[in-house]
Amino acid sequence: MGLEYMSELFISFDGLIHNKLGFELRKYQKHVAIKIIEALKNDSRLIIVSMPTGSGKTLIEIFTAYYGIHRDIPRILVEL
Repeated sequence: MGLEYMSELFISFDGLIHNKLGFELRKYQKHVAIKIIEALKNDSRLIIVSMPTGSGKTLIEIFTAYYGIHRDIPRILVEL
């Protein structure tokens, strides 16, 4: 998966979020999402994301699921 495909996914996801919720991913959220995708590409089976309250972890989790759907990843579990 190249950066071009990631850009398409971010643009698509940002468009959905903007249309449904009225805002877009922030730069730091995109950075975390890219790190998660890199870990998934390296076959990581456990990824832990720790961010302050209100920083958008849920939005990043939703993007991760969105990515999984588009990459045919069979399971993504989010534990709160």
